[in-house]
This record gives sequence, C-alpha cells and structure tokens, in this order.
Amino acid sequence: MSTDFSSTGASQGAPDSDRSRPHPTRTHLRRRLQQRWRRARRAYRSAGQPFGSSVRGLEVWIEYGRCARTN
Repeated sequence: MSTDFSSTGASQGAPDSDRSRPHPTRTHLRRRLQQRWRRARRAYRSAGQPFGSSVRGLEVWIEYGRCARTN
C-alpha cells in the first residue's frame, strides 16, 4: 500500500510564508532598541524621575507600566 503525499496541500516555500520575509539585521535591531531606550529615558525625565536618577529607577518605572509620577 503506497501513500502519495504530493497532494496534501502543504506547499513548502510559499510566497506568503514567514520564511520568505527578510529578518532584520542585528544592526537594525540594535538601533531600534537604542531609540526606544532613549525615548523611555526622555519620558522618565519628563515624569520627574519618580524612582530616582539611576538606571535602576528607570527600569523599575518601565517594569511597572510607567504609572508613577512625582507629586
């Protein structure tokens, strides 16, 4: 008994598959991360640095959803 798998509908390398999309380069990802980090630092400063001026304060602020403001 032989089985023919050629008509299963699973086409490999279809043009709309995720594998056909180019992956961002490390340089591109690094730049995007730097841009977002700078944007977060500016927003943290404009919020009055509620957890202090250290990087750890910024990380706490980001982790908890940027809800804290100075009174």
